[in-house]
Order: sequence, then structure tokens, then C-alpha cells
Amino acid sequence: MHEGSPQHMPAASRLLSGHFPQLSASDLVQNIAEIDQRLLRKILLHAPLIIWAVDRNGIVTLSEGGGLKKLGYEPGVWVGRSIFQEFAADQELISLFKRTLNGEASHLERNFGSLVLDVEYTPLYNEQNEIDGFISVATDVTEKIVSQEELRLSEERFSKIFQVNPIAMCITEIDTGKFIEANESLLSALQCSREEIIGKNVFDIGFWPTKAERQAMVDKVKQEGTARDLFFDFVSPGGNRLCTVLSAVQIYFRGETFLLSCIKDVTREHDALEELETLNDHLETRVNSRTAELQNAHAILNEEYKKRN
Repeated sequence: MHEGSPQHMPAASRLLSGHFPQLSASDLVQNIAEIDQRLLRKILLHAPLIIWAVDRNGIVTLSEGGGLKKLGYEPGVWVGRSIFQEFAADQELISLFKRTLNGEASHLERNFGSLVLDVEYTPLYNEQNEIDGFISVATDVTEKIVSQEELRLSEERFSKIFQVNPIAMCITEIDTGKFIEANESLLSALQCSREEIIGKNVFDIGFWPTKAERQAMVDKVKQEGTARDLFFDFVSPGGNRLCTVLSAVQIYFRGETFLLSCIKDVTREHDALEELETLNDHLETRVNSRTAELQNAHAILNEEYKKRN
């Protein structure tokens, strides 16, 4: 079967092939009447599509679809026009028309004013397997493109903030714990390079004491949306013991859901607190000892006083 036959058409074009069994440009309009012209036109009028059928000479024989109004046209207004005359100034588009009429199917995005259209160009064949024209099906993807651009800009802003943040941060896969990203603050705290941890599991570098503790944190994030102020110790790849406070939350990044962890190194504070507690213990011991000495001296003096009296 020829590659331009309906079975090999892109998805949007196949939608039309169900209504136009022959898919021949010369009898496309006749098939509309045979099916149910009013019903079909009603469907096309509300469909967010622009559907053109063009004969072998480049004359538009069908111009339907609700998407036409966004371009300022009414259905059928293009019928009878020559695409080579109407788009003579756009040599790139003219070249695409010629390639399609030579049997080459195309799929691309084009800007039409403020709209972005996803367009499929599919050659049409007659019963003798000769090219009889082509059909184009355009879908308005402006909102999708705008959303993608907003998402890209948002991720770009996030990446900048992520990298310069003085708080150590990392992005990991929720279930596996594999490192996706790490900022400079975390790399500095771990005293390692990106290559040493990106793609590796958090347990490969001893980032979590036990799998059970990390799983408890993950469960908390999944249930409550976040986990805050979790204290744990671990040994860095360089062999340094670190005392940390971790908070984590789920984020949507690069089209997937990951775990964003913020880690604060409180090793100095922890060590200072331990030293302070040690000093307090020593001071308390000295106070108790001195108190005992004073009490003993006081008892001796009392006894001496009694004897002299």
C-alpha cells in the first residue's frame, strides 16, 4: 500500500479519513454531502481545527473548522482560491506545498499572526494511485506553547535561585533517592564535585543514616506535602561527620515530580552546644564539690566552737 494512503496518515488527518473514505481532492466536497453535510459542518465548525483540501493545481476545495475564526475567516471563504497566488510572498510555504503535491507528507509548527498552529500536510491519491492534491489539518497550540514557555522561564528562574542559594539544596528522585541536581552550597558542604554525586543514590555517599529514616521522611512528604526540621548525622564522602537539619518538599521539575531537600549544616552549633553542656557539667561538678567543702568546713567550725564553749 502506498505510504500516502489513509492508513499511513498522521493522527489528525486520520480523523478526517473516517468521514471521507476516498480522500480524493476531486470528490471531497461530494463526500461531505453523502455523509450528512449539516452534521459534519456543525462538528467542524466547533472543532478547534483548520481543515483545507487542495487539488492537484493548488486550488482550495474545502475550507472548514472552528479555528478559521481565530484567523479572521469564515468557513468556505478560501474555496476556489489558489494557494500559490495567495501565499506567493512566502517562498518557504510555497516550497512546502510543492513538496506535498510531489508526495511528501509534512508536520510542522507555523506562526500565523498571534497564533501558533500545528499543521499536518498529507498528500491525497486517486484510484490510479496518482497524487490528486493534499489535505492540511491545523490545530491551534498557542496556549500550549505559551504554557511551555512560561514553564521554561519558571524553571530557569528556579535554577538560578537554586544554584546561588546559600542553603545547601538538592533535587532527588522520590522513590530511588538518585541525585538529579545539587547546588554549590551542598557540594561545598560535602566537599565533592557534581560528577561525584549526580546520578548516584543518596545511600551511595552515606547521605542518609538508614533507608528506614529516609522512607519515613518520604512518607511524611507524601502525606503532608512537606517535612520540616529533621535532624540527622552523616559522614561526607571526604570522611567528615556532619550534623544537619533537613526540610523537604515535592516539586515539579523538568516535567516530573521530584523531592527538593534543603539541608542546613549545624555541626558547629551542635559541637558548641555539646561543649557548653560539657562545661556546664564541669561547672556543676565543681560547684557541688565546693559546696561539699564549705559544708564540711562549716561543720568543723561548729564542732570547734562547741568544744571551746
